[in-house]
Amino acid sequence: MTNHGSGSRLDLETIRREVVTPEFQKLLVEKMVNSLKNDADFMHALTYAVAERILENIPARLS
Repeated sequence: MTNHGSGSRLDLETIRREVVTPEFQKLLVEKMVNSLKNDADFMHALTYAVAERILENIPARLS
């Protein structure tokens, strides 16, 4: 870690506490969702995976 002068040294424990707050985690998830929902390849893969999981849970007698 670099010290850029007195009082400006980053405190890893403080940073860790800020990153694990529910508010920060919610913000991070929201940003990830906004990014991924506009990614056509991701949405295709997600849709395929969900459909596959649904089909796996249909009893064999119905298929």
